[in-house]
Amino acid sequence: MRSYSAFFFEEGQVYPFTITGQVELPPDKECFLILSSPFNSRHLLKKHPFETYNLEVGKTVLCCIDKINCSGKIFLEPEHPMYKEGEVYDFPIVRRFSLVNSAGNTEHLMVLTDWLQQEIVTNAEGNAVDTNAANLTCRVERIKKGKLFLTSVNQNQPLPQLMVGERYSFSVKEIVTLSDQQEYFVLTDDAQNKHYLRSKFYSDYGFGIGSRLWCLATGPVQHFRHYLEPEHPRYAIGGSYDFIVSGVETHVNEFGNEISHLIVNDGFEKEYFVDCAHITPQNSETGTVIRCRVTDIKMSRLKLKAC
Repeated sequence: MRSYSAFFFEEGQVYPFTITGQVELPPDKECFLILSSPFNSRHLLKKHPFETYNLEVGKTVLCCIDKINCSGKIFLEPEHPMYKEGEVYDFPIVRRFSLVNSAGNTEHLMVLTDWLQQEIVTNAEGNAVDTNAANLTCRVERIKKGKLFLTSVNQNQPLPQLMVGERYSFSVKEIVTLSDQQEYFVLTDDAQNKHYLRSKFYSDYGFGIGSRLWCLATGPVQHFRHYLEPEHPRYAIGGSYDFIVSGVETHVNEFGNEISHLIVNDGFEKEYFVDCAHITPQNSETGTVIRCRVTDIKMSRLKLKAC
């Protein structure tokens, strides 16, 4: 069952949260901040990525809803104390290096530093930067778990906009390593406009350089955010398929209620949550075959509802 608080929030929107406490959770006794939303829901935020944010009990902090996953879990991104998405800054260049990507091609990258001397890796291809230059001017495209995702203003070309809900045809032009050393498929349409698709989510889709594929536009076009979903090679939204029960996972949601999810696998070493109204000893026994309808696919993950 999806968490009720997920219906109050919208991905990409900013809301004020009050820090009401902190707690250490097993098994590693990792420290989490407890945040209260304007809708009286409670949320946990890992403290470690935001140690430099000066987040203290009693403070109100603006948080962006970075993601709401298929089980209704909400991921928060607190407002950065120094940088804002979409703004341009100069970053010191620490060093340059090369690597060979998964397609066997050599790429050139730069290591930059932020205001706290934390290192940021970004792609250096196409940057007409003097080898003696001390800084690189970049736009902050995304901030995730305190990390900056950057594009050089020399490289930064507006991504062509797409209609959400429409399907588009692309060719895979190449694989490139971008900010935070993440690999992306570079997709081109018939007009040679470029789009980017995080490759790690689609390693079993069989894409290669030159492959043609159809993608559904699932959200606003933004660098380093997921807005294209390729057609799944085995499943279609609205279709019903047999899955194998792996077990049951239980957690406590933002309201303090215990929530259980049925977990199934597809026989290809991938597991998924199932929206199941009633979990019983019969339908949750490991190895049981259960019929599920695919209600959505995002980043190759299936959202399932028991038939």
